[in-house]
Parts: sequence; C-alpha cells; structure tokens
Amino acid sequence: MSKKYYYTCPIKALYMMKEFGIEFYTKVFLDVESDFLEKELGFHLEIRTLYNKLCQVNSKIYVAKESEHIFEPKKHDLGINLVFLNSLYFDGLDWFIENIKFKNADIIMRGQKQFFMPEVEND
Repeated sequence: MSKKYYYTCPIKALYMMKEFGIEFYTKVFLDVESDFLEKELGFHLEIRTLYNKLCQVNSKIYVAKESEHIFEPKKHDLGINLVFLNSLYFDGLDWFIENIKFKNADIIMRGQKQFFMPEVEND
C-alpha cells in the first residue's frame, strides 16, 4: 500500500511550492468536452490561472513523488505532537520535549517559515 500526499487548499499548495519548492500534479479539467487530465503544475503557470483552475476543480492537489522527501523532519524543525499537543524540536534523530522522545510529529515551522503538512491518502 502506497501513500499519496495532497493538499485541498490551493493557497497552501502555492505557498509550499513557492517557499519549499514542492512540485505537484493534479487532475485539471481543461474544458467541457475533455476528460480530466493529469498535469504537472509549476510556477510557469500564472498564479491566478492556477488558483482559478484548482478552485474550479475542487480536487486534491497531489505532491509529486520527487518532492515527498521534503516532509521528512530536518534538524531544528519545530513540530507538534497531536496526541499531547506539545511543541517539539527535531534534533536530527528524534523529536524531543523535556527529555521525552516522540516517534511522530507534524512539522509546523521550518527555517522561520510556516510549514503546512499535507493530508495523506492510502492506495
């Protein structure tokens, strides 16, 4: 079973594309008579056009496989553990808070920038 990462908010997707270089693909409805086509999304498209197309489709904006590594924690990331709702810092090996080690956390800040974790879909 493989995981697919996606955003449903075009604003978050555009922000992550701009700030962290994430590449996406989605199904874009090009006109009334055509089918949905899988299309890579890039900054070469005018942002307004991209935003409008994504809003019309009201679909999931999938993260390209080449960008999935960006969601792995990096040293000095700030995260949150959703079970305990504590802020955690990643030291390059594990997430820590007050000498407690956590297995998982969602990254919320990277390098002084807001970081939006994607949603996950299992195939």
